[in-house]
Amino acid sequence: MDTIFSSFSATIFFFFYALLLIPSSSGRIFNEFIFPNFTATNLLFVDNSGAFLSSPNATFTASICNPSSQSNFYLCVIHSKSNTIIWSANRDSPISNSDSMTLTQNGITITRSNGSLAWSTPPSPSPVSALRLLENGNLMLLDRYNASMWQSFDYPTDTVVMGQPIYVGRMLRSPVSDSDLSTGDYRFYVTSEDAVLQWEGQEYWKLSMEKRAFKDSNLEISFMEMNRSGLYLFNGNGSVVVWQMIFSSSSSDFGFAKLDDKGRFNVFLFSGASQNSEFTAPAVDCGLPNTCGKMGSVQRWAGLHLSKRFPGFHHRSWRLRSDSNSSSYSYMELADGTQYFANKFSNPTISRSDLNTCRDLCSENCSCFGFFYASSSASCYLLRNQLGSVFTSSSNSDKDEKGYVKTVVNGSPTEATNSANLEQNSGGSLPIWALILIPCAVVFFLVILSSAAFLWWRRRQMHEQGKYLELADPRLEGRVASEQVEKLVRIALCCVHEEPMLRPSMATVVAMLEGGLPLGEPRVESLNFLRFYGRRFTEPAMGEGGGENGFLYRVGTTSLTSSSSGTHAAWSYLSSQVVSGPR
Repeated sequence: MDTIFSSFSATIFFFFYALLLIPSSSGRIFNEFIFPNFTATNLLFVDNSGAFLSSPNATFTASICNPSSQSNFYLCVIHSKSNTIIWSANRDSPISNSDSMTLTQNGITITRSNGSLAWSTPPSPSPVSALRLLENGNLMLLDRYNASMWQSFDYPTDTVVMGQPIYVGRMLRSPVSDSDLSTGDYRFYVTSEDAVLQWEGQEYWKLSMEKRAFKDSNLEISFMEMNRSGLYLFNGNGSVVVWQMIFSSSSSDFGFAKLDDKGRFNVFLFSGASQNSEFTAPAVDCGLPNTCGKMGSVQRWAGLHLSKRFPGFHHRSWRLRSDSNSSSYSYMELADGTQYFANKFSNPTISRSDLNTCRDLCSENCSCFGFFYASSSASCYLLRNQLGSVFTSSSNSDKDEKGYVKTVVNGSPTEATNSANLEQNSGGSLPIWALILIPCAVVFFLVILSSAAFLWWRRRQMHEQGKYLELADPRLEGRVASEQVEKLVRIALCCVHEEPMLRPSMATVVAMLEGGLPLGEPRVESLNFLRFYGRRFTEPAMGEGGGENGFLYRVGTTSLTSSSSGTHAAWSYLSSQVVSGPR
């Protein structure tokens, strides 16, 4: 009887002990620390909306969250009072509510139910002892000496909080929407000179142009940081302020800046339970790239449809023949006072040009959708890659610029008679010093190019054949993947396109290297000049489609003044200017 009673007592004890364990795994929010061999899913912590870890005073929580209660789940750090997500781990690789986040001695991993990896922290130099959430919102992996081995502050997403530095070269990336945290189209960069907003490589705001911003030093910027008093751009270790923007109130308890899905950079301050919007850039909707939504490809727009959609557009029948196809380009002239959102933040594509030159630059560039020309400064601004917001300005200074949007017109190429009205006399001649210096510069560049072009030609050959690993240094001994070499080769070939306007900007190169933008595809027809150096002139370069004799490079020159023939074809060897680009 005693044996039966003892067995019954033991069963009851273990039953209640198991009940005590269940809340600890499904309902308890840990404070400040969790330790390896910990697993969390949204379902396990559903009673706390997925939250499993809080900062010491519960200002922030770490959670498996789903914004706007949709089906995508992310590992997030959330500001409790405002319910704002300030950081997300797997923003471009969402999971389901049953997929898990696991902390081990190797770090954090997020895996799906089928075993596939969604996200992980980089390999740790030593075993992980704890995951810690600080009171400032920083999520950290600690070693056994409580030293940080990884922290979320080093990998910002779309938000920066007080006390979080954003170093030069780092950026904020906008989300697609409030419910979709995937990387959107807008970027907030900190550069060595300023803090800027960009869309498709086009700047549309700078901190230095704000009336509230003040410059204190000419030193280079090292990082940006926000505190209770304002937003600052620092040099070095933070001892010197380069730019500052003081907040209207310095009594806030907490604040953060967020790049939203529309491209706005918003600063919010908290004092007690109240939340205030301290600053928004751009201040007006007309300064945003996509106020009216994306316009899409200009090639789709026939002149009539464009005029109906935008009453301020007028047809301007300029035509420029293209040797590669039977299309010609026509332009739509924007009404007086029309402005483009990025022009006042951008340097001209070329200066000291005339309207014909600006037009022809756009016509010869397939990525150009249109251009603006400022007659008083003789400046040309090309609109490339994407066409953003166009708006009407009442400022007299803005009426000096005229805008034109390119369309494609099918049929035989002709030169419209009114293009002759655009002819301008550029006149003048080069000074003596230029006549001496320019040939010397040409020789210098040719010497450099001749020694390096063989390597570029070799890379192009391997790119065409897909043999990327043959370009890798043998000393790497198989430690590099073909995809990694392919990325570098494709970016490198895009950077040596014969036409300078086709080469990507440094911002685009960095974005492609970091994975923020898809890789560009090198245009083989723009790399033919490498054959001359790579094969030491033993094989003639062939343009796309070849030529009648098949041994010389075809150079097309466009007449800007003739109304009878738009293009004269000539056969010639490559000139030094074509090889090295403009100087």
